[in-house]
Amino acid sequence: MTETGREPRQLNSSGATTKPRSLGDSVTARPSGPAWPTIDEVVESAIGHFEAGRLEQAQSACERLLRDLPEHDTALHLSGLVEHHHHRHEQAAQLIEAAVRKNPRSAVYHNNLGECYRHLHHGKRALQEYLHAIRLDQRYAQPHVNLGMLCHSEHRLEYAAKAFVSALAIEPSSALYNNLAVVLCDMGEYRDALVQFHQALRLEPDNAVIEKNIARVERQLKRSNGSTPTSPDDSLMGYDANEASQITIAIDEDTVVEFLGVMSNRNESDASSDVPRGDIYFETDDKGATDRILPGQTANLGFWRNESGHQLIEELDAANLAGANPIDPADSAFGLNRLGSWLVRNFPNIYGPGPNDLTRMSATGMADRAQDICRRRAWTSLNQGTASSLDAHVLAVALAVFVTNENLAGQVASAFGFLVDNDGLGARVVNVGTNSTAFGIAAHSRLTVMDLLRATNLYANRGVLYDLDNNGRCDTPHESAIRSMAEFVYAGINTAGDI
Repeated sequence: MTETGREPRQLNSSGATTKPRSLGDSVTARPSGPAWPTIDEVVESAIGHFEAGRLEQAQSACERLLRDLPEHDTALHLSGLVEHHHHRHEQAAQLIEAAVRKNPRSAVYHNNLGECYRHLHHGKRALQEYLHAIRLDQRYAQPHVNLGMLCHSEHRLEYAAKAFVSALAIEPSSALYNNLAVVLCDMGEYRDALVQFHQALRLEPDNAVIEKNIARVERQLKRSNGSTPTSPDDSLMGYDANEASQITIAIDEDTVVEFLGVMSNRNESDASSDVPRGDIYFETDDKGATDRILPGQTANLGFWRNESGHQLIEELDAANLAGANPIDPADSAFGLNRLGSWLVRNFPNIYGPGPNDLTRMSATGMADRAQDICRRRAWTSLNQGTASSLDAHVLAVALAVFVTNENLAGQVASAFGFLVDNDGLGARVVNVGTNSTAFGIAAHSRLTVMDLLRATNLYANRGVLYDLDNNGRCDTPHESAIRSMAEFVYAGINTAGDI
């Protein structure tokens, strides 16, 4: 969880090891002699005491340093770690904040300050510190681990899984595979979880806790009549530890914007990044704005891939049959229910013939298809890079546009927690920032959500989003980069208005 930042590699409680890093440039020599150890010697002594668990001696050495050098960042940071270990997180945060002010370029300091904030239940402040640490050192695994812990505590399970995947891509460990497996179990993805437990056991063959976890998951699979894979190679997941995933988190809109912006630039050396990817804005800074996305106007992928989303789609059809919001006769050629016909008529390149085909599909069939898209894309996004959940996020936005518009869907979605009004999500405005290439517009343009969907439809070919060369696949670096830009925007929309 927390680290000292000294040269030797050490193992922290999450199982991730840190790379060697210097103590900082603030350490200078002072006159040596039997009664006057150098500052470096005092620092090394303090760190040695701390890592050996001799916290009182470590604190004493730090106090000795701080009497002469009250702004010594290593001593301030180490004193903060001692307070943290004594569960005095408020005092720990104050000390590490002082260390950060002295040395703002230390990723370790920012990560550990985030840990103090997480234990103080200051979720947004913790997230900001983890992001700062990632920005300073993109090959530093621990902030990703702590992001996963934060997401898990906020019950954002998909995002927690992605955070652990990102940490594994940097520095695989048995503990991280186990963490990922636990989150997947919480998501109900028991087969994928079992694979990750086996990966953990490969790295630590005699770990009794992991063995018990495997036994529990196998019992769960047998109870649900699921087959038990005999090895990781039998899994649907097939996770490649060299690939990292985009992470998003729903704490508030401003934080989402920053987070998406940070993660969009993580793989700067990636050959697929020939198009810049960047930030998005949700008009939250304009206090007079009346067209920003509001809480309750969208739902995350978990809603649509579970029974709640399935039930909502079927209840919309039941309302149609009862005479409320019946299908427009002009749309009858596009679908057997109002939602399906509306999707196919407005976005024929996405929901017409192709892998996401909703043409002439019953409400139950469409609910099954929507659930399949969101489930399939949700777990695939853990192992196939940042753009693999694009189809799911686009569908989730399109569904939210329909169900939040009273003129299209009545008030059916209100019972599920959605904010329904005359215009719905479709009339809300997003500034796409530097992701504008995905929508064929100038940078920092403002578009309604409905217009964003229309623009994406123009770039789709028989259900394949951003198949720019019309070959039925997205297999070029340019297409991959454009898809990533679009996903950042749509994932941000789904997070910003999440019910």
